[in-house]
Amino acid sequence: MEEFIVSETSKCFTKGIKRYVDNYDCGMHDVSLLLYLKDEHQVGYQMYVTGDFKEEVTIKDILGVKWIDRSGFSMIAPPYIKKILEDLSEEMKSNKVDITVYLNEDGDDVRFFLYESGKLQKEVFLNELIAKSVMQ
Repeated sequence: MEEFIVSETSKCFTKGIKRYVDNYDCGMHDVSLLLYLKDEHQVGYQMYVTGDFKEEVTIKDILGVKWIDRSGFSMIAPPYIKKILEDLSEEMKSNKVDITVYLNEDGDDVRFFLYESGKLQKEVFLNELIAKSVMQ
């Protein structure tokens, strides 16, 4: 199940970021997606272009879904993302933890980077984050 979630998450975020690259008419590596805890009940998603905030989006916006998400990803992914962010927040003893998602060098997958209070901490790997959050 974890492999499926990692694979589908990577595919969805890759397609979503590419869609916003087209929407913003910019370079492939200019767009990033910020995942953060909006409040204690939900995950927030923000799009950035060259580091500048562009808009708050939803998981359905990222997926390109208007009404019904037939894949079910918009229902499955947010609780995992929320748990990962909560675990990282607890681990780092900070409420200002977020993950930024970028396209990789080839633009065919995504990379995840952990930030705390706006400062880069390290690259994180989705399979490790999911495995850690599932074990707890």
